Amino acid sequence: MIRRAIVSRVANIGMAPLVICERKGRWAADWRRLAASQGEGWPRIRLVEVRTAADCLSELDRAPAAFVLLECTQESLAARLRLLDQIDRQYPEAICAAAVERVGEAWHALLREFGAVHVVGSPLGLLELARMIGRRGACGEPPDEPLRERIWARLPWPEAAGRRGGGVSRPS
Repeated sequence: MIRRAIVSRVANIGMAPLVICERKGRWAADWRRLAASQGEGWPRIRLVEVRTAADCLSELDRAPAAFVLLECTQESLAARLRLLDQIDRQYPEAICAAAVERVGEAWHALLREFGAVHVVGSPLGLLELARMIGRRGACGEPPDEPLRERIWARLPWPEAAGRRGGGVSRPS
């Protein structure tokens, strides 16, 4: 219980929002219901509901490290796969999950192949998503520095290249 409270408190500090992209609002309602029943152990994260892919991308422009839950139905699967791919390319800090109903393992594998880190098949599946969000919150918010710059700063050769007089230049 103490660990849950610590994770919850840490997760409250400056965490990126959870963007739920769905047509009817069912998954967002399930999230709120579970949050109310779980109390302190649930990550305190700002929930943003959107209905279209364009609105989802707009939210990611505001918070590129957001958590995204995409509702996938038989009718929307192809469009959601394209959206997952676009998010993966344009917002590498974002973490995407998918919410599906009554589909087989083939969908799960396909969604994961396109970038979903988790596939939720029922409201109780949101519990695992909440744990993932809590773990990321406990690790802290990703820095504002772009991913490419953070990687470059951790590589050993910029200093070595400077000592040798060149060879490797910093990306622009």
